[in-house]
Amino acid sequence: MDFIKLNSVLAKGGILRIGYEISPALEPYFTTARVFEVEYSEDISTVPESVLVIPFVCNVLPVAWLADAVLELPQLDREFYEGLPEILRGYKEMTPMLEYKGAVQVGQLVDNSFESTEQVAAFFSGGVDAFATLIAHAEEKPQLITIWGADVKLDDAAGWELVKQHAEATSEEFGLPAPLLVRSNFRMLLNEGTLGELVVASGDGWWHGFQHGIALIAHAAPSAYMRRIRTVYIASSYTPEIKAVCASDPTIDNHVHLSSARVWHDQYECSRQQKVQNIVAFCREAARRVNLRVCWITAGGTNCGVCEKCIRTIVALLAEGAAPAAYGFPGWEQLCPHYNGVVRRTLQCGTHLRAIWQDIQDRFQETQAYRKDKRINWIYTLDVNRPLTWKMRVKQAVKQRFPFIARVLRFSKRKLQGK
Repeated sequence: MDFIKLNSVLAKGGILRIGYEISPALEPYFTTARVFEVEYSEDISTVPESVLVIPFVCNVLPVAWLADAVLELPQLDREFYEGLPEILRGYKEMTPMLEYKGAVQVGQLVDNSFESTEQVAAFFSGGVDAFATLIAHAEEKPQLITIWGADVKLDDAAGWELVKQHAEATSEEFGLPAPLLVRSNFRMLLNEGTLGELVVASGDGWWHGFQHGIALIAHAAPSAYMRRIRTVYIASSYTPEIKAVCASDPTIDNHVHLSSARVWHDQYECSRQQKVQNIVAFCREAARRVNLRVCWITAGGTNCGVCEKCIRTIVALLAEGAAPAAYGFPGWEQLCPHYNGVVRRTLQCGTHLRAIWQDIQDRFQETQAYRKDKRINWIYTLDVNRPLTWKMRVKQAVKQRFPFIARVLRFSKRKLQGK
């Protein structure tokens, strides 16, 4: 049977290095790197090996399950291991069209249980979801956790510096402990394109649909153990009404046990527009300024202002009567002519974003504040549920049935555009 085998664990100061090997049949799913490396802004050298391996395990666990491989580990934290059946159940219920056959084989289960303190932690990217969670739990004084290597690439040092400064400034502004800063090469280990072909029947890609949630959460394991953290919050992206394939979901996240620390998929009951509304209300009442960082396209840790996610946030702020420039979107007025077309093209793809845009439109209908504003009044007539065009249906069919051809076409398009 195919295998992913851990063969070395080294923790020195704040650096964690884990070596591993894989069977030849799994080579297409991995890059040439065979060392998982994480650097923490605190010393983790006293953390037991059975806890240190959790970040690596969570990064490759979905690969083992879906590629019918055995993940071989010398030792593993008992509480984490006992949560695995429910994590697997979450994946299976979300993607019943896929087969999960792999297994986890552990030489020794280690009891690292501890009596939790009242300290909590919260993952913090600087976006709408992250700020909504921070505001909701501000009185608990969470330690923020910010990871370099997820949306900001490891070669973007300038971008990371801005993200780092943002996390530090936010912690100081809210009177929180210094943030836990993490540098990880976890997105450089796996071949997301080939893995995307493995899960193409799900209708989603590898990173968003199967990896990012559990992989991000697991990076908190060493700190959670050292600090005896009670709860680790990770912000929700969707609500129960939006049935989307997503690696970050309460059916998965809430069963990731970091020793005795528990994970909570936070604000799942709130729509994105409700979160924006809460952020704006907080800033007005507390006389504070929140600089949102939502863009995952541009380098440099800033907002491009023209991608769908930036537009979505700008328009959501306008719906609440807020000035986008005060929330990290300067110059948005000059970019407005592009907005209508970008949003309509996105919605023609038939994505889960339709529900989010419907909430935004409903909020505009409530206030009627921009009926005469030509820059943005297209929102009132936006057909959120417009049927897919025949071109989009063909594109989706090609993407699902012939993923390799779809990748070649995307690559060719980027080359022609000089990107």
